[in-house]
Amino acid sequence: MNFRARLLAGSTLTGSLPAQKLWYAGGIGTLRGHDYKSFTGDQFFVMNAELYRRARKNLWAFTFLDAGSAWFGRDNLGRQRPALDAGLGLRIADGPAAITVAKNLRDSDSKPLVGVRLGGVF
Repeated sequence: MNFRARLLAGSTLTGSLPAQKLWYAGGIGTLRGHDYKSFTGDQFFVMNAELYRRARKNLWAFTFLDAGSAWFGRDNLGRQRPALDAGLGLRIADGPAAITVAKNLRDSDSKPLVGVRLGGVF
């Protein structure tokens, strides 16, 4: 059994960020139950947790929970309703190749999203 977790956060304290420096959340590596770059802003946070269990000699099954958001305005944290995603996955050996199925837990009508990861998330 193996457990991994991470917390990422970013902010601008003064001024506004140019478009190439904005923060994004959504998709593989951040919020796996949301489309790529679903959230944009000059403030952001993302939390990920994964629990792995060996299913076979070279195959690991895992569950995960993702939460986070991105928004504009330093004073707007209290108005955020962070995304919350959960899912299942399979990873080949100790390498980074994995397939995941994730669901947006805040939207009961959302469809599960399938992702293929060829590099480690964290």
